[in-house]
Amino acid sequence: IETRAELIRDYTAPGFTLEPFTVEQPIEKVWANGAVMGGVALLRGTDSGKRYEARLRFADVWAKRDGRWQVIYTQASRVMGAK
Repeated sequence: IETRAELIRDYTAPGFTLEPFTVEQPIEKVWANGAVMGGVALLRGTDSGKRYEARLRFADVWAKRDGRWQVIYTQASRVMGAK
């Protein structure tokens, strides 16, 4: 479990990279002032010079606030049997 500040700190730390990825098994549901987007992503990159790979199933919950879309909740977990 991480706060927004912790997530930003981790993803912007020196030596951390995240390669471009695609979303497999995408799920998208949209309504007037909310949406859910999720799927499975294979994340690859480096962390302090060491290569990493993680296959994650994720869901982002979005809310439209003051005319802008904002992520209000994210859940991600490792896909069982993956590296």
